[in-house]
Amino acid sequence: MAILAIAADGVTKPGVFHFCGSGTTTWHGFAHAIFDLAGERSLPRVGELSPIPSSEYPTPAPRPANSALDCSRIAKAYGITAPPWRKSLARCLDELR
Repeated sequence: MAILAIAADGVTKPGVFHFCGSGTTTWHGFAHAIFDLAGERSLPRVGELSPIPSSEYPTPAPRPANSALDCSRIAKAYGITAPPWRKSLARCLDELR
């Protein structure tokens, strides 16, 4: 829908725009929500979750302490917002099931 709204606008606006579900979470919070929502749908649980700080996770490149996307620019430019990420995740799990 976001792409269609941008295309329908007919005006190219310069810059970088972020678009993702509203609200914020961590990778652990996202994984935890997947486990919770999968359980509500009687999907099998695979493994256990253990939170770790990003500083302890090995990556080839350094990662920022906070990498939440700010979607206010796309909302202002095109008038579009996304539903809460958890609602979209639930919908995705329903489709996968």
